[in-house]
This record gives sequence, structure tokens and C-alpha cells, in this order.
Amino acid sequence: MDSVITDNRSDYPIEVVASTSGGDALISPAALNWTVTNPEICRIENGLVKALKNGKTIVTGQIDDVNDSILIVVEIPSDQSIIGDSMKINDWTLNASSFLNAQLNQANLPTGWNHGAAVNFVHAAGRSPFIKLTNQRPFFGLPDTIRFVMNIGDMAISRVLFYLRTNNDTKTISYEINSFEKNKDFNLDIPLNKIFNTTDRAIYPVWFDNANFYLDASNQVESKAYTLAIKNILLVYKDFVISGLNPVKTDKFSIFPNPVNNQILNLQLKEQKSQVLKTEVYNLSGQLLLSNHHGVYQGGAVTIPLKNLTPGLYLLKVHENERFSVAKFSIE
Repeated sequence: MDSVITDNRSDYPIEVVASTSGGDALISPAALNWTVTNPEICRIENGLVKALKNGKTIVTGQIDDVNDSILIVVEIPSDQSIIGDSMKINDWTLNASSFLNAQLNQANLPTGWNHGAAVNFVHAAGRSPFIKLTNQRPFFGLPDTIRFVMNIGDMAISRVLFYLRTNNDTKTISYEINSFEKNKDFNLDIPLNKIFNTTDRAIYPVWFDNANFYLDASNQVESKAYTLAIKNILLVYKDFVISGLNPVKTDKFSIFPNPVNNQILNLQLKEQKSQVLKTEVYNLSGQLLLSNHHGVYQGGAVTIPLKNLTPGLYLLKVHENERFSVAKFSIE
């Protein structure tokens, strides 16, 4: 690869291949000396790329008198889910069964939507009715899930086929969904690890190609108007890391139980010396939810109440005098 996309959720081990008369061989990236053109974007530790800030930079590795470079593209999401496409109708192409006379516009969007795209049509008899929406485009960063936020009213859809491809291939791969909710907003999720080898950074960016909706004609009413509405395409990133709140493995304290099941989290510091202790609980969007001043720590377990927090993932920030550490925990 001449370039690679990474983010701050996991370090990227640079792949180094040596070509010899006996064939190619992998070399540990830690064996090379690395320099970074713009150290604000990333740094290299033992051959691992640690993403710091969105942007692009060249990193160069050298061993003996041989050197080579690679472009590092850092794309850190701003939240656990971000808008990958806001469904601007000029960016999309509609192809549908001719007897539907379907139109792509913003008419009849669901109540409360201030953006999105709608396919409006009056149902008519015909063979195998379908609606196809195409927008060939790459998605930001390393998402784990592509999520369509939709509302189909009382339309009957038998299945939808989503077509995507990797950056290193021109062939698309389909993902089928055949369960839909009616008369409400709902999500259709495409887990990328179900269709691609997401451990291979060469596949990124992942490209969207088209979505093909197949109508269940036997449950449609002839001459009735229908609307298929899509609000957003969201990109979802599991293990999202908030800038400045990176959860790390720490030997400074332990927390238990994890997961929490009784609204109580216990904190045990490894150092028993007296120190001023404060704890804060954040959600994965970086919003401060709870703050507790525990006074001077005298040893033993400290109880942290978690009243009114719903099941999910959270971050615990532990302040010990002037230093702090962050750990992730979950509530069941």
C-alpha cells in the first residue's frame, strides 16, 4: 500500500515487506527508524502508528541504507456515530420500475425531519416492482457499521440489497436485509465485518454503490400513494474514543463489578497513600453525567453511585491529586 487510513481507536502496525532473491519476507516495523513529516498528525512507537489529529502526513522508515515512505491518513470520528450522507437528492440517482412513475424529491418527508430524500410513487400493477438508489461514494474513516435511518410508512418491502465495495476492488458485494418496521423511523444496519475482512486496512475507505428495494406487490394497494424516505446514512464506530478521554489499561486503580448491574461501581486505588480523590462519569459522546468529590482517600474501596444511568458503555475519569486516568465500564 502507498497510503493507509487509521484512527485513534487502535494503533496501526506498519507493514514492512523486504524483497529478496528468495522471495518476499515480512520485517517487524519496530526494526526500522521512523520519522514523521508532521508530528501533529501521528507519532510512531515501536513501528506502531498512533493517530493524534485528523490530516495527512508522510512517515518514512529506514533500516541500514534502505528507506521507504507511506502516506498516513488520520480520520478520527467526532462522535460514536456521524452522518456519512445527509441524502441530498442531487447526489443520488433513482431507477425504478417504469409503471411506478417514481420521483426522487423531498415531498412527504416524515414529521420532524428537516432533511432527507423521499421516493414518492403511486402503486400500479406490474411485475417485480423495485426502487434503486445509487450514489457511488467513499465513507469517512474506519466505520464498523453503515446505518440507514428510514421511514417507509405502510409500504410493503420484501427485501433490500445494499451493494458496497472496498477501496482495493472494483467489484461490489451485496448485503441483504428482509425485515422492516412500518409507520415509524427505524434503522437498517450493515455490519461491515459481515461482508469484508475489516482487519485489512487496504479495504478502506469503504465505498457505497447502491441500494435496491424490492416491493412486496401482493401487499401493496393499487393506486395508493407511497413514500420511501431516508433521513441519513450514519457511520457507527464501536469503541469510540473521545479526544482527551482515551481509556487506557492502567495499573493505578481497579473498578468492579464490570459490567455494573446494581447501580453501584466500586473503585480501588492501587496506591494506599492519602490523596485527594474525584471521579467523573462521561457518556461516549464526552458529556459529563456525574461528578463526585470523595475527599482524601484513606484506602479501601470507594463507592460510586450510578443512579439514573441507562444500560450502555461509559467512561470513568479518576482524578488523584493532579493526575488522572480513564477507564471504560458498562452497565447492564
